[in-house]
Amino acid sequence: KQEGRPVDEMYSYVLRQDSTLSKQYPVYLKARQIHRDLEEEENPELLLFKTTFNAHLCAGLVAQLSGVVVRWRELNVFFDEDDEAIYLEHTKLSELIREARKTSIEKMNQCHEKGIPCVSSIWMFETAEIGRDDGTTDKVDVLLNYWQASLQAQALQMLFKPKNPPSLEPATKE
Repeated sequence: KQEGRPVDEMYSYVLRQDSTLSKQYPVYLKARQIHRDLEEEENPELLLFKTTFNAHLCAGLVAQLSGVVVRWRELNVFFDEDDEAIYLEHTKLSELIREARKTSIEKMNQCHEKGIPCVSSIWMFETAEIGRDDGTTDKVDVLLNYWQASLQAQALQMLFKPKNPPSLEPATKE
């Protein structure tokens, strides 16, 4: 509407330039189905597995769709003649990446302190770290990986009861 174009025309343009919307719709449908299935699950182990899997799907979905909004609404993206994304608000993008990195580290540290393994969060964080300095990686993808790492670590904390945190003291022989 801000561009003075019909919404359908802009939606088609965004889909051509940013396939995230079309790729994430099936994920959304699967997450919705799993969520409905949770209400009927009686086996506690399967319930925990399905809940954890759904949290993983939802964290990825939220991160991806948030990226679409940020890319198109906040960062003033346009595409050059080589279809490379150019962000007019690159300072804002750098600030978002720094804050997302800091938050994901905090959330993963909280998991560690509570004895909750967050392997997927660590993997997403490391993927973001690699892309952060790679000149060929779209920096919004880096941001999304940090967001997903943070969201997954937060979801794990909500799902699992804290266990005894790993001790930093050396083991003693008795």
